[in-house]
Amino acid sequence: MLAVLGRILAICLGLITACYSPPQPDCGFACRRSGECPSDYFCGPDAICHRNGTPATTVCAIDARIDSPRPIDAPPPDADITPPQIFMTDPVSGASNVPTSQVVTIQFNEPVSGVSNTTFRLESSSVSIPGTVMGIDPFKYAFMPASALPANATITVYVDAGIFDVPANNAFVPTSFDFMTAP
Repeated sequence: MLAVLGRILAICLGLITACYSPPQPDCGFACRRSGECPSDYFCGPDAICHRNGTPATTVCAIDARIDSPRPIDAPPPDADITPPQIFMTDPVSGASNVPTSQVVTIQFNEPVSGVSNTTFRLESSSVSIPGTVMGIDPFKYAFMPASALPANATITVYVDAGIFDVPANNAFVPTSFDFMTAP
C-alpha cells in the first residue's frame, strides 16, 4: 500500500513539474561577444538575446546592453526591492495590562533570516530583559523571557538591523514598540 502511494505521489509531482515552469523573459540581456545566447534564445540585430519564437524587433523592458544608460547590475524592474515589514505583534503596540508571563511574538510579511537575541530584544527602563528568541517558522519569531516581565512597567520591544528577507536579501528597517504590563 505504501509503495502504491509513493508511486502515485511521484507521478503527481512529475505532472506538476511538467506543467509548471517559471516564466522566462522574451529578451533583455546582452549577447556574448561571439553572439551567443542561452539555449532557447537567439542574438538579435540589437545585440540583445531574444527568446526563440519572438520577433527580433521586440522592445525589451530590460536593457542590459553595455552601452545602456541603465547599469547592467541594476535590478530588473520586477525585482523584489521591498524590505520586509512587521505584519503582526503580540502583544500589540500600546497594549496595557499585559500579563508578566507574556511571550512576545512578531510576524513578518515575508520569510526573513537574521532574527536573534541581538536583533529582537526587550528592555524595561533601559535595562535589557534576558530571554531566548525562537523561530516558529520563517515568518514568525518569539521572545521568551527568562523570568517574569517586570510588573506595572513599560516594555519596549526592539527589532533591529541585521534582519533580511529571503531570498532577495533586502534589509529590514529597524523599529520598536511598547506595551504595558499588568500590576
